[in-house]
Amino acid sequence: MTTTSERTVGDYLTDSFELLPEEKIIGDSRATHWHDPLNVLTGRLYSTNFRLIFSPSKAVFSNPWTTILGLRHNHVFKVEAVRAVGNANAPVWFAFPTLFLISTWYIEVAAERHYFNLPLSSRRRVVALLSERYNLPIGQSRALWS
Repeated sequence: MTTTSERTVGDYLTDSFELLPEEKIIGDSRATHWHDPLNVLTGRLYSTNFRLIFSPSKAVFSNPWTTILGLRHNHVFKVEAVRAVGNANAPVWFAFPTLFLISTWYIEVAAERHYFNLPLSSRRRVVALLSERYNLPIGQSRALWS
């Protein structure tokens, strides 16, 4: 993570964003956001005291379809809008080629699930951390893209 100014956060690979007054970064990591099998965004996920922010990669090579079709976009989730966090189970056809290293999880916002994974992280640890950090219930395990 690079702080480009006192209130602007970003790095050379992702879009920058402005912090709100009194907002602080609690944690950040490279991340992948799984919309569906063809719409996959790589980028960085930031956890602040007010929001979860996904900033996609600027690099066209990360997934050219998202750039060509204009699908690349930020996600900003206010903590109070997040209803639950939970594990997401990838189908075998998806998990096998990745040697089961992709450990997906979701957040539920306004009855919509947003699926993520962080590189080489245990989804149980991420789910527990977000649940504790934001006082969120842990939802049922869900199939990826359900």
